[in-house]
Amino acid sequence: MPNTFWIIIAFVVALDLVVIPLVLRLAIGGLWKPIAQAHPPIEPAPDAVTRRYQSFKAGIVNLGFSFHVSVDESSLHLRPTGIGRLVGLTPASVPWSTITPRQRGRFAHTVVIAGKTIAGPKWCLELAGA
Repeated sequence: MPNTFWIIIAFVVALDLVVIPLVLRLAIGGLWKPIAQAHPPIEPAPDAVTRRYQSFKAGIVNLGFSFHVSVDESSLHLRPTGIGRLVGLTPASVPWSTITPRQRGRFAHTVVIAGKTIAGPKWCLELAGA
């Protein structure tokens, strides 16, 4: 009987290790892929301001500490961290002209990029007029 218990536990853990990343990849991919496809990555300017491990929110999905962000005069550059790449995030460089401000917050601003509502750090999104 004790062996059956451990077999069930091992099966549940193994299933979770497969299912959870798959669901995350599908959910995040559906939210992030249109942005990344519409705005392929370009190299930031040498004088770009960069901060690492920044948090964004796409729709209802919190992408905490998932991006290294660079800001220059032409674009918002989003490079996924290792964990971000693991769940399916890809880099994007979004020109300021394609970002539509939605809401200003105390610490975060909300904008629309490629038809998706994105909330992110005030320091980088206020340059878009948010």
